[in-house]
Amino acid sequence: MMTPQQLRMARAGLGWTLADLARKADVNPNTLSRYEGGKDVLSGVLRKAEAALRGAGVSFADENKTVSVSVPFIERKQKKRLRR
Repeated sequence: MMTPQQLRMARAGLGWTLADLARKADVNPNTLSRYEGGKDVLSGVLRKAEAALRGAGVSFADENKTVSVSVPFIERKQKKRLRR
């Protein structure tokens, strides 16, 4: 099961807000926020959130007292600068 730190890292890597993940996982964003803050939540909520993140290409590791998250590279378009 992913840790609160992994959840935050995965969302950041994908550029997702709590609301984005909640919508994709069909869970309440307040519940996700509580988990990220270190509170316990139902395992079903975590399974849904983790499945949504894995569906976006995220992978999780928890080895040797470290946690890590791998997120697929997402090419973002650069905004054009206006010349004055």
